[in-house]
Amino acid sequence: MKNYLIISLITLILGCSKTQKEYNIDELLIGGDRITEKFSNDPVNGSVYQMVGGKWESKKVILGKIKDGIKVGKWTYYNKDGSKKEDKEY
Repeated sequence: MKNYLIISLITLILGCSKTQKEYNIDELLIGGDRITEKFSNDPVNGSVYQMVGGKWESKKVILGKIKDGIKVGKWTYYNKDGSKKEDKEY
């Protein structure tokens, strides 16, 4: 029981401390070698998403991750209707 409590506390602390911000791709400036939020020069860190689908049934899809304003790892791009367009590795 004691081990379960310790593991639960550690998981809770680590989970709360690593909160990752999400950014809508439409609210970012992508140009040059860095990705920033509009009206800011600070590079972003976190996940990037896009809203796809119709006017009445849109859904949020994660495109990929950004670290220090640079795309990292696998990114999946979608068409406006929600169908998968392509995958890229950064």
